[in-house]
Amino acid sequence: MPASRGYDGGKKVPGRKRHIVTDTLRLLLVVAVRLLSLRVNRFSQISVRTLRYSVPVRLIGRTVRAVLHASELVVYDGRSEIARHERLIVKGKARLDLDHYLEALVRKPGAFPGATTFEQA
Repeated sequence: MPASRGYDGGKKVPGRKRHIVTDTLRLLLVVAVRLLSLRVNRFSQISVRTLRYSVPVRLIGRTVRAVLHASELVVYDGRSEIARHERLIVKGKARLDLDHYLEALVRKPGAFPGATTFEQA
C-alpha cells in the first residue's frame, strides 16, 4: 500500500490519510497541515499550487518553509515567522502584502507606480 494511503480509524478504509483530532462530542479540534519547502522568486513571491503569496523582498532567491493550514498559509525563514496570509481559493490568484515590498520601495522609490501590489492595497 502506498505511503499516502492508510487506515481510517482502524476500519481499513482505503484513501488518503486525513489526520484529525476531535473532542468527545466529535467537534473538530485540529486538522493536519501540509509542510512545504518553497523558493522565493524574483518578484518576492512563493507559489503554492497555482497560487502566489508575497514574502519580504530580502528573501528573494532563498528557500523558505510554509505551513498550509485549512484557512491560512504561514511562512517561516528558519524558526521565525515571516508572513501569514489568508489562504486563497481561486486558482491563479495572488495575495500580496504591501509591507513585504517596503524595503524595495525605500531603495527604488519610482519602481512601484502601477504595480500589482499597490492595486491590492
